[in-house]
Amino acid sequence: MGRGSSAIERKDRLRRRDVIGLIPAAALWPALGLHASENVKVVGVLAGGMAGDELMQSYLHTFREGLGSYGWVEGQNLRFIYRYAGNDPNLMRRGAQELVRLSPDAILALPAPVVPFLQNETKAIPIVFVFVIDAVALGYVASLSAPGGNITGFSNFEPGMGTKWLELLKEIAPDITRVGCMFNPAVDSVFDKVVVDAVKRGGSRFRVEVTLEPVRSDDEIGEAMRSLAGSGGMIVLPGIFNVLHRDAIIAQAAQHRVPTVYGFDFYAQAGGLLSYGEIPSEEFRGAARYVDRILHGTRPSDLPVQLPTKFRLVINARAAKAQGFAISPALLIQADDVIE
Repeated sequence: MGRGSSAIERKDRLRRRDVIGLIPAAALWPALGLHASENVKVVGVLAGGMAGDELMQSYLHTFREGLGSYGWVEGQNLRFIYRYAGNDPNLMRRGAQELVRLSPDAILALPAPVVPFLQNETKAIPIVFVFVIDAVALGYVASLSAPGGNITGFSNFEPGMGTKWLELLKEIAPDITRVGCMFNPAVDSVFDKVVVDAVKRGGSRFRVEVTLEPVRSDDEIGEAMRSLAGSGGMIVLPGIFNVLHRDAIIAQAAQHRVPTVYGFDFYAQAGGLLSYGEIPSEEFRGAARYVDRILHGTRPSDLPVQLPTKFRLVINARAAKAQGFAISPALLIQADDVIE
């Protein structure tokens, strides 16, 4: 245990060093130079992820493509400033401070934990968020229809998803009696108030006990999966820690043969059993649409927070076979994608 923890600590230190190393070069840009022309708009990005994460870059590419479809061309009439904060609140705070000092015309914020740091730094610069569970419960906006202030964006959760996750687990493993909800309480504390409550409301219907499974390291991920082996299933909630540690989560679920459902399709594509959730690329396209409107003068307070309307079920049949889970024909028919 001690040896494993020290290895993780070394890995985390390297990650923090990598993230910190990305910041100073951009910070050297003079603020006045960002707006070299009145025709050039500047969009800041504060991301609670790693710059080298291919998944993160694919989503940001979708965002840039979306802006391009509205006529915004990077290097001509648009510039970007990026700050990557990993899973580190200190880097989130520092990134927020640096972006606000550079006075961009709008900021894309993702996921939820980075938003309050921006909120503390500015009440004027428009902020569009993605990957936020419940913006009202978190205090980011006054209401979904009338956000108020300088913040709006796109949610990746609606309460019916909690019941659907349970339904899928019982479909694939009918005998489970417990279901854990995995999240990191240090950065995703809202989950136990919003998402887990939604899951628990469906627990009695499916006759399962719903428990919290807080994790802060790869070792704790393994312990959580081990505790559910044999009689339980796992819901991996859509938090930034879980995204950054997705390889360890998928591997431990497979090792302990714990039926596990994920909130994003990239988990199933990477070897996870099955996923059900909104379509992340749709959020980033929507964020591009909102940023375009803001750059043309629309106030964030006039742009309602959007809940997900499109959902995607992905089943990894190869993982199911390897772990000994049978996928019924009825469930296969429901799937939007089946990985053979």
